[in-house]
Amino acid sequence: MNFQVAICLPDLLRGTRAFPEGFFDLIREPILQGCGLDIGYPPESKKASGLLPGFDLDYFRSLVYGEITDPVDAWLTSYYTLPDGAAEYLKQYLPSECLILSFEMPPWLSQACIAWNIPFIDIRPSPLRFGRDLYIALKTNDSTIHERISQYAILNEELRLEASYLAASINMHQQRLNESDRYKFSLDNCLVFVGQAPYDASLITEKGKSLRCSDFSEQIRALASTRKLLHKPHPFAPWAADEERKSLEEITGQTVEPCYQNAYQILSCEDDVELLGISSGLLQEAAWFGKSSYQLFRPFVPLTKEGLFSGSDYQQIHFHRWLSPSFWHLILTPQKTPPRLAEITSLAHHHARQTFDQWWDYGKVITWEKSLAIESFERSGGIALRQRIEELENQHSMIIRGKNDYISFSDIEGMILTSGHASFVIAGYEIKFDLSNRHERAYAVRQLLNVRHPQSDIDKFIFQRFLRDSDSVLDAGANIGVTALECLESGAGKVLAVEALPALYERLCKLRSHRIVPISCAISSSIGQSDLFISTSHNQGSSLNPEMIGIFPTVFGKNIQKVQVQLTTIDHLSDQFGAFDVWKLDIEGGEVDALKGATRTLKSCPPRIIIAELYDLFYDEFCSIIKFTHPYAYRAFISLEYYKLEILPVVKGLPKGVHHTSPMYIFSRTPLLN
Repeated sequence: MNFQVAICLPDLLRGTRAFPEGFFDLIREPILQGCGLDIGYPPESKKASGLLPGFDLDYFRSLVYGEITDPVDAWLTSYYTLPDGAAEYLKQYLPSECLILSFEMPPWLSQACIAWNIPFIDIRPSPLRFGRDLYIALKTNDSTIHERISQYAILNEELRLEASYLAASINMHQQRLNESDRYKFSLDNCLVFVGQAPYDASLITEKGKSLRCSDFSEQIRALASTRKLLHKPHPFAPWAADEERKSLEEITGQTVEPCYQNAYQILSCEDDVELLGISSGLLQEAAWFGKSSYQLFRPFVPLTKEGLFSGSDYQQIHFHRWLSPSFWHLILTPQKTPPRLAEITSLAHHHARQTFDQWWDYGKVITWEKSLAIESFERSGGIALRQRIEELENQHSMIIRGKNDYISFSDIEGMILTSGHASFVIAGYEIKFDLSNRHERAYAVRQLLNVRHPQSDIDKFIFQRFLRDSDSVLDAGANIGVTALECLESGAGKVLAVEALPALYERLCKLRSHRIVPISCAISSSIGQSDLFISTSHNQGSSLNPEMIGIFPTVFGKNIQKVQVQLTTIDHLSDQFGAFDVWKLDIEGGEVDALKGATRTLKSCPPRIIIAELYDLFYDEFCSIIKFTHPYAYRAFISLEYYKLEILPVVKGLPKGVHHTSPMYIFSRTPLLN
């Protein structure tokens, strides 16, 4: 081992930065204190990277992409093998005598390091997540570093103890529930298929294919021939569950039901249950609980056997050890003076889980029907929220659903909490509202009391009027998912919910509906990346279009905030997911660009109806693009007198006798009757 500098180098082709940069940020200071080495920052950061000056990441990616326009396709096809030109370009910017630190290092990079005789350490979360805190998995191509890491490696005896502690806690709690006739279940003679997110790197083959259960039809059919097959979908990819479950049914001929038990309920139970999957880490956990599992593909983090060195296996260490300067000093520079501080004082329970906010099914174990979690909710506002809801319910008798007498949201807004959360069910799926946002308070009260709120009611009225049973809907600007759920409630079969703002996309993913497919992108005229200007006054209104800042300055504030997001087009989405019957475009000034990226789709399979929120500045250009496919344009209103949807020809100004809402337009291929 011979190195003078250490640099951090993640997967340069994968479109995510949060995890890699978070892991590097955590060890930067420990390595500096323990070894005197500054690892710098990844090439995508605004701060100085460890590569030599002049490295151009965009140029490197262009050498990889070639004729490929979709970054995801480029990542898949080059995951194992990098084009020679791109590899040579990267090599010339690597410092001599360097050590590479990577996070979930792609095979092309590890193979290049071996060929170039460069030592590396690859860092990954361990697939064994049943301990009191997360473990860190480390792999290296250097036998000396491997031997030094092994001094800190977690023993099998500790893993067996951790599994037994967790199983004892779960079984005691489950027995208590059984004795009170609550939440009983049996998994005897079941085979649970453990699903994965379709974008998971562990599913990629050497040929650049992302594996699906249909690639293992014969094995699945044989294993399920004597057992009832259940499906446990991946918690971060609920939109893929329906397709995966349908594929399992076609393979086995069984009706495949969802498995509602969390991972550790399955592993800890006394039932005769087995697990099956492609490469999920849960399959590696099964053995520690005495359960059988069948892995159809190789594990993403293969764990080393004690005392053996392998260039492809990982050793596990404790999270707190991984954060200590003394650990890095011992494995990288033991010849130097030891650090003044070996490690910080003992870390809190679940420190790694809290740092990364990654709990997986362990979070269900420690909160499910546990009195501390319930009491924490009660004493942190739950009681007050319940009392306030009861007050609102008591006023329900005051509401008269008549021609002129009704209560609107503004009448009772002052009685509603402005903090905390409230959950309701729409179209059979639970959604949680953040009461600190005014429009979400309106949604919550509307669900509870059916009060009138024209700004949110107009979307629902439009969906009820124009959606047909089993329609496929493109919901561009899906926000937290209310409109997507209302589309389902109005008869839609499936909704592609496109949302660019990461925080809102995360909330979309929590809807747990297999009929809603969340997409983390902004719709525009071309595929790529762009700045999204963030609404700071509330979580609606973020826009790609800088003109919107001038139209709504109070929405964006004095200090403009922005985030870079991925761009896609309607043409690309239609190629991926098929044609849509209805488009709903509410993308804050981006509607014209959305049409420019939909030219092929408009010619070959135009939607029946386009619903668009359009401001005057963009209306004429939008109509000029759409006039040949959707020549009939209307403006939607809610009438003051009868509080019902009115579809009127487009005229300048606001007609008399209607509620004021955002400008909503309907574009149709045929004339509409009001």
